[in-house]
Order: sequence, then structure tokens, then C-alpha cells
Amino acid sequence: GLVGSNPGTVTNSFYNKIVSGQSDTGKGIPLSIEEMKDINNYSDWDISLSQEYFNNGYPYLSWQTDDGGTIWMISEFLEEPEDPTEFEFSLKEPISDYCSEDHKDRPHIRISWDVSNQQGSYYQIQINDYNSGKAYSEVNTVIIEDDLEWGITYDWQMRVWDQEDQSSDWVSGESFTTPNHKYPVPDFSWDPEEEIFVDTEINFTDESTFNTEGDHHWYWQFGEEDSSPDQDPVFHFSSDGNKEVTLKVTDASNYSCLITKEIQVERRSPTQWEETSP
Repeated sequence: GLVGSNPGTVTNSFYNKIVSGQSDTGKGIPLSIEEMKDINNYSDWDISLSQEYFNNGYPYLSWQTDDGGTIWMISEFLEEPEDPTEFEFSLKEPISDYCSEDHKDRPHIRISWDVSNQQGSYYQIQINDYNSGKAYSEVNTVIIEDDLEWGITYDWQMRVWDQEDQSSDWVSGESFTTPNHKYPVPDFSWDPEEEIFVDTEINFTDESTFNTEGDHHWYWQFGEEDSSPDQDPVFHFSSDGNKEVTLKVTDASNYSCLITKEIQVERRSPTQWEETSP
């Protein structure tokens, strides 16, 4: 840093934040190399300054002169940093998942990016009137949800910082439109719930929630055995084992979600066979 005097309280103290690698305004005023070479940044110093007293833009101080009056070059004490290394920054396609339990109730967007193979990075995102400010992500992914509304098209842009705290240019992402409303929430039950054997008739009941009026559609998949478009189908399995039953529901806006549950189907033992009259 450069300090003219220290009578007890240090004021107008400056240091090169690039060379020092520090940025703490509590210990002085951090300046870049170009700012350190700008005579206007020393206007509050209680000495008479003119460009002739500057060494390549830096001010000469009293300790820079030896007994013979020779001026020491300040460049002998400060090393110029290497030019910032260019880093690669690319956006991934924004995605959303309105069928997930965590994000089904409000509009959202997941934004991901790559920064020269960095696992984490600082970023700033602007989406219409929303501005994230400078923030940090450990996995180069962020989910924006509290500032979005249903049925709106959003334009957005983003920039990031690399490990050298160098900022990228703003990069515009692909516009996205949030859904007009919530997606349907699929659910179902079955009867009997227990002691289900091969060839036992099972009554499936749709318990899905829809957020629209109009035509709704159902598609059931019973393991690898069969399927059904009915809302409340009846089905029996022809083999035993753990059977996956999947229900996909589609609302009038063509928004779809699905759910899969597992049913244990058993094979009757010889003592469980029912006797019938000849």
C-alpha cells in the first residue's frame, strides 16, 4: 500500500489489489493497476502532485530516492501480473420439472452452466425484472422460483466469475415460458391391499388431482403384462412377484405426470387351493 503519513488514523491509503491478491477496504482502498496509475485517484493527498512526479503512472515516494538523488523505479518493487487467462463459459438449456414433489406448486426454472471445468463459481442472473446479484453455486446450478409467475415468457441473461475473479461477458439464454397452471398430481389406490394372489381381481381407483376442467386422460401400465385407458380399471396378474403399476394422467392443457407404485403378488400354496364339487 501507499501511505503518506500515519499520525494515528490512516486515511487515503491505497494498495494494488491485483498484485496483492487482497480486497479489504478495512485496511485501505483497493485499486486496480490502472487505477493506481491514475493521478486523479490521489487528489485527497496533502501534497502537490503533477504527472512529472509519477513513475509510469505510479507516484514517487520519499523512500524511493537514495542519497545521490537517484530515483528508484517503482517497477523494481511491483511485479506486473500476467494477463488474465481466458476462461470458457457456456449455458445449458434451462429445464423445469413440474411433476416433482419439491417444485410442483410454483413456477420455476433450473439454470445450469459450465465454467472451464470449475465445480463451483460466482454468477449473476437477470430474468426480466429479477436480478440475483452476485451469488455463489457449488454445483454450477441454481433454481429460480420465488420471482416467477404462471403463464409468462421470460428473457434472461447471465454472467459468471472464474477463480481469478475475472467476469465473463453477459450471455443471453434461450427464452422460456412458464406453464399456465399447475400440472396434474397423479395418485391411486387398489383393493384388496393385501393377500393379492395370481389371478386375484384388483380394483384400481384413480385419486389424481387436476387443476383444469375438461377432458382428462388416464393411462395405466401393469408391469409388462397389460395396459388400460380406463379411469378405474380392474386387473389381475398372471404371475407372482413384485409388480410395478404406473398411472399417467393428462389434463385438458396436455400437461402430464405419472406415478409408479409396487404391488406384491403371491402364488397360492397347495393348502390355499379352494375345493370345488365335481
